[in-house]
Amino acid sequence: MSICINSPPYYGQPASSPCQLLTIPVSDLSGYPVSPFAYGPTPDASFFNIRGIYSQRFVPPYQATFDSLYTYIQSLDPCGNRPDPFNNLTNESYVKHMSQSQQRNYENQLRLFRKVYEYNYRAYLAGQAQNLPPIYYTFASSSELTQFNAGLSLVLKLYDVNALYPIQCLFWIPFPPFGC
Repeated sequence: MSICINSPPYYGQPASSPCQLLTIPVSDLSGYPVSPFAYGPTPDASFFNIRGIYSQRFVPPYQATFDSLYTYIQSLDPCGNRPDPFNNLTNESYVKHMSQSQQRNYENQLRLFRKVYEYNYRAYLAGQAQNLPPIYYTFASSSELTQFNAGLSLVLKLYDVNALYPIQCLFWIPFPPFGC
């Protein structure tokens, strides 16, 4: 996990995504620049599960962000024939063979990841409310850190599936492990 030094802490949601690709303004018919992509709010810890990002495409709190991305992608193509990168049923893979031990291990890694994510999110919000640098999660042991890193690796495999639109570009996550 990276060490973040918030001095002064950056609080508040940016107007646009940190990804250059998604911040290019597009002009509407009147010639005025518009930004069809709306940066999504911070997802809850429950957003991160074993099914990955494709399973979140039509979940109501997050659907607006994915719809906004799809609108943006369509606006780049004059014919509007570009596919929705997060609504391709062939991309959603279901693991067909996994032992109970493997499944339990992955679920434990994800549970720890969600615990740290939730703690850091609450620390960020508390720091914002008090206008102080947040105090993020401290691991109790090296084995807990190792288990968390394995969980983070699993989350990145399940959620950073598109090189052009990783999760940090779609949702506002300004705290560790995704941002500082």
